[in-house]
Amino acid sequence: MNEMSPPPFLKFLETGVTKGCFETDDVLIALLPLMKQVLAAHEAGLVAPLNGIQDLVVAEQGHLMFVPAKVSSPEKNAAKVEALQSPVSHAVEVVAESRRTADIDESSLRVSDLGVGSADSGITKPVFLPNYRSWEQAIGHHDELTDIFSLGMLLASVACGLDFTDVGELEIFTVNRSNLFGVNRRLNPVIASVIAQMTELNRHKRAPDLAQMISRLENYREQAPDLDLNRIEGFKESGLTGRRRLIQSHLRDRLFEISRRNRLIYFKPTLQVLNLTVASVPLLLDYRNIRLEQLFVWHRELASTISQGAPVSLGKYLRFEDAPYIPGVLDKIISEARRDILHCCSCQWNSRKRRVCGTIMSWIRRQAKRRSTRHCGIILRNCTT
Repeated sequence: MNEMSPPPFLKFLETGVTKGCFETDDVLIALLPLMKQVLAAHEAGLVAPLNGIQDLVVAEQGHLMFVPAKVSSPEKNAAKVEALQSPVSHAVEVVAESRRTADIDESSLRVSDLGVGSADSGITKPVFLPNYRSWEQAIGHHDELTDIFSLGMLLASVACGLDFTDVGELEIFTVNRSNLFGVNRRLNPVIASVIAQMTELNRHKRAPDLAQMISRLENYREQAPDLDLNRIEGFKESGLTGRRRLIQSHLRDRLFEISRRNRLIYFKPTLQVLNLTVASVPLLLDYRNIRLEQLFVWHRELASTISQGAPVSLGKYLRFEDAPYIPGVLDKIISEARRDILHCCSCQWNSRKRRVCGTIMSWIRRQAKRRSTRHCGIILRNCTT
């Protein structure tokens, strides 16, 4: 390859930006195979060749990858890493630094992000580096967490259409990293959240599980976006009364679909919910061998337990051996509940409760030209997970 020609990744990025930037599915098709390839290397005890973008190639199918033979053993420099990550102050957490340079003669003000550094000037603290490198690689440390950061930067570059070999575009990302919708208004909230978690400079705050990040991206349509107040237009500039109205309007819009239909009435099952009745049905050759008390339906024993608010042992009803998807869905519901509790406690809000729907009513519209069926949940009861 000619030394003057740009790397394949930059050609791929430029082509996508020229065509109007990458949509959500374009981003996932390009990055998910690479992330899975890196995960396979990690499972073998190796790290990926992600020290820059020179080893990345574009496959015929249009996704990014690297030559498998270029994986290597991890490099360790834990002492240097911990020394650079030590906090400046134990009383105050420094989240960002910037420099303002005013030129009185030219009446100009230049603001530069001190979170962007250069490997040539020496690494004295965790910083973002141009050319798709991490500060850990610059000090001779390369492990699985380093690869996660590199993948996050690649994901951000494609999703936002930014070239991180350009320091100016890298600063655009670092300044807006907590609110990437300022760079790309069409960015999916799940992708924005994954990017923020994977590109944390502090390794203690960085997402440690690459498999979980891959799962979130693969199932992004089934995840409810987090409530980010910074995304509400005019929220920061409004007073207390105005903020309350904006939050109420935002929550109302989240409850209703674009078509103004209430999601509780027009219910659609996703991986955010688990049908306990279906999950309790055993796989038997003869359905007549199923006993009523085995099912999670409204029989006398279960009705008494739920009415009294007593704990219910799901292991007594759910058929984990017949439905292997149950543990994964339950883990996702529990982790989301814990995350909501932590988030709500930090914001001093009431925690969002999980609810058990005792009845799903199906409505069939027969007289219409096109027959339609609507499912809605009734008899909701709060529960804890």
